[in-house]
Amino acid sequence: MTTRKQRGSMSNREEMRARNERRIFNQFIATTNLRVDTGSIQSEKWPKPDISCAISGQHHYFELTEITDEGLARNMSCIDPLKPTGGAYFDDRPLLKAFSTKSHKTYISCDGALELLAYYDKQYPPLDLQPSIAQQFCWMTQDMILRGPWSRLWIYDSGNKKVLWMIERE
Repeated sequence: MTTRKQRGSMSNREEMRARNERRIFNQFIATTNLRVDTGSIQSEKWPKPDISCAISGQHHYFELTEITDEGLARNMSCIDPLKPTGGAYFDDRPLLKAFSTKSHKTYISCDGALELLAYYDKQYPPLDLQPSIAQQFCWMTQDMILRGPWSRLWIYDSGNKKVLWMIERE
C-alpha cells in the first residue's frame, strides 16, 4: 500500500499552506515588474523551496516566510470575534527572526535562482525599526546575499499590496 507521501501528494494542511503561499505570491508578482510566466507557477514540496516559476524564461525558486509575531498569530487563531481582546506584540523582532531562520536553512541545489519572499499578512509592518534592529537586519541581509544561495531578498506587505524592500546580488 502506498502512502500519500510516497505518492507525492499533499496532506490537507500542506495543500492549505500551498494555496495561501500561491495567493501571496500571485499578489506579490502583480505588484512587481517581474515577467513571471503565471502558467509556470508551482508549489513545491520540501526539501525544495516553496514555489517555482519561470521569470523571463529562466527558472526561479521562491522560499516564502511570513513576518509575524508568533504570539499574536496564535492569539488571532482562537479569537472570538464578538469578544474584545488585546495584547502586546513586537513590530520589528519578527522581521529579524524570519530572515534569521531562513538564513540558516539548507536548500537542495536548485536549477535556478533562489529568492526569499518575506511578507506581512496578519500584522502591519513597523513604521520604523529600532536602530539596533535595523543594524542587525542590514548585516544579516548583506551576509545572506554575499555568502548565501540567495539572488534576491524581498519584503512584501500583502495588506497594502506593495513591495517594501528588496536587495539583490550584483
